[in-house]
Amino acid sequence: MRKSSWVRGLIWISIVFFLICLTGLFFIWFSNKQTIETVSKDKKTAETSQTDVKIVALGDSLTRGFGDESGVGYVGAVTNSLEASGRQVEKVNLAVNGAKTSDLMKQLDQKEVANQIASANLILMTIGGNDLFRGGEAFSQYKTSQIETIQNEYLKQLGQIYTKIRTLNSEAPIYHVALYNPFLEEKEGPAMSETVFSWNAATEKKANEFSKIICVPTYDLMQLNGEDYLASDHFHPNSEGYKWIGNRVFSVIKAGGE
Repeated sequence: MRKSSWVRGLIWISIVFFLICLTGLFFIWFSNKQTIETVSKDKKTAETSQTDVKIVALGDSLTRGFGDESGVGYVGAVTNSLEASGRQVEKVNLAVNGAKTSDLMKQLDQKEVANQIASANLILMTIGGNDLFRGGEAFSQYKTSQIETIQNEYLKQLGQIYTKIRTLNSEAPIYHVALYNPFLEEKEGPAMSETVFSWNAATEKKANEFSKIICVPTYDLMQLNGEDYLASDHFHPNSEGYKWIGNRVFSVIKAGGE
């Protein structure tokens, strides 16, 4: 009888010991699982934060998206393409309708604008169209030395704009969308194309004096079937025109590895 009780006691002790060991193993496994999940979550969060993109858009009505019936504009098209590729995008559009280089220079002195530029990692801009076209006044001057004077002043101010942006942010690539000729259907249209081409070449030359400033061409946009891409004012792009510009800008961004 005593021997039987002793055996039963030993069995119960063995069972209790087994359960204690099993419980210990479970807690070790659960603790490791939680650690792995936490590390995995932290790693995933870090990877996500590394892909965030803050776009700051500067300049005139083209960057504002004026004339786009959909309200997207080329900045919105670029944003949509980046998001479709898996990036998380914050967009700040500071462009002002009708802005010239002199207006953008003043805007860059504003504290909030400067702060936005400083925190950007991708900058989009259009500027110069209002300096050149001036509501059609360029038609009467495209054959005169006045265009050269206007262009020289534009390039001087553009250099100051580039310098100011680079002082605020030395790393973010700047994609400067170049001009197209919206007046091809006009009598002076072909001659204006020569002026626009020269203007763009001078802009690109100025951009090459700085780090990470890329001129994105749009000159070819209007050369064939240009009217199909213009809004009712026959100056700004329509929805399709902005979409085309956005696709062009995004393709250049992709080529640069951003």
